Amino acid sequence: MEPGELAEGLGTAASRPPTVCTVTVDPSGDAMGAALARALQARGPIRLYGAGGGGMREAGVELLAETTEWSSMGFVGWIGSFPRAAGTNLRLRREIATLGPDLLVLIDAGAFNIPMARAIKRRRLDQKVLYYVPPRSWSRHWRVGKLGRIADYIAAPFPWNTAGDDGTGRVRFVGHPAGDILAALPGQGEARQQLGLDPEGLTLGLLPGSRRLELCVHLPILLQAARLLRAEFPALQLVLSCARSVSRAQVERVVSDAGVGGVRIATGAGMPLRAADVALVCLGSATLESAALGCPMVTFYRGTRLQGIEYMIKPPRTPHKALPNIIAGEGVVTEVLQWDVTPERLAREASGLLRDPGARRQAIERLAGVSQQLGARGAVDRAAEAVLDALYGRWHARAGLADGPGSGKPAQGLGVQP
Repeated sequence: MEPGELAEGLGTAASRPPTVCTVTVDPSGDAMGAALARALQARGPIRLYGAGGGGMREAGVELLAETTEWSSMGFVGWIGSFPRAAGTNLRLRREIATLGPDLLVLIDAGAFNIPMARAIKRRRLDQKVLYYVPPRSWSRHWRVGKLGRIADYIAAPFPWNTAGDDGTGRVRFVGHPAGDILAALPGQGEARQQLGLDPEGLTLGLLPGSRRLELCVHLPILLQAARLLRAEFPALQLVLSCARSVSRAQVERVVSDAGVGGVRIATGAGMPLRAADVALVCLGSATLESAALGCPMVTFYRGTRLQGIEYMIKPPRTPHKALPNIIAGEGVVTEVLQWDVTPERLAREASGLLRDPGARRQAIERLAGVSQQLGARGAVDRAAEAVLDALYGRWHARAGLADGPGSGKPAQGLGVQP
């Protein structure tokens, strides 16, 4: 879609609904953007466009660019996608600056979003920006810092983020959308029935990741681990998560080639985690969804050989890599990383939880503490209200603060009344 085509449908400033442009890169960000879009549409007429993936498109967002297909992790992973990402970034800068949305909403993906927003701000000094789930917000040492140069408002996922405000009142705690996952899912027995499984059968969830590269590296390892576990637990049921950002046909081919029978495939992470007694979960947002659902897990990540070399040369600065461990500040879930990610190791770690109901209960108790840090249910609704408050200049009024650098004025000519 060309900018002019979309602009023609926006109407005059005096009569049109407000326009919100949402940009994300990761599949998890696409899911957040889709949920936010639905929550905004439920509150009144609004025009939504931006960049993301299939989830946002299905939610009614007009996509200027597909950006989740080349999502990657780490510097080495980013090199492979850089030419396409850089070209898309430059194009979005021009198009968004030309369209001039009433509010630009950025979701995570700081390496992509921050340079883009900085360039847009230079072209449109009055462009208001809301950052939803800002980069590295999981860190208890998170601070607004330089992000305040582009973000007029910050909708933060964790309660400690408000301590990182820069004195402008631009940071608001809305909660993490993973905390809403339980309300949208059936009970465990019903979830298993919907997946064609025995409601009482021991069940293992397999979550290889939402990126194509993760799927290629992780899925064969997970299936071999499942084969080993089936030797110990012959009736073990398997349910595999297939992200929207990857090809289901490709997933089915890999499963078929592995010769592991009886694998149920479900779209997204929710149903596999709800159905599972234990799950093998790739590092990322799915680990928070698992924590919210109280599903005991073994977390893992193994990149390509080049990513493994990067990991050895420049290991992550945090002592923990899994988000539940980072949030808890201790090892509440097992982490298996890089060369240690083998079928034998994953099967051994999962076997301990599958064999011992007491160990599973202890794991669930530890995850409950992590789940509490995600905030009460309704995070997406609170994020939608934050967007509307930013649109209509109510951000600081809600907090009882005077207008400041991050407040903004009511958008001019918005068709929907606050």
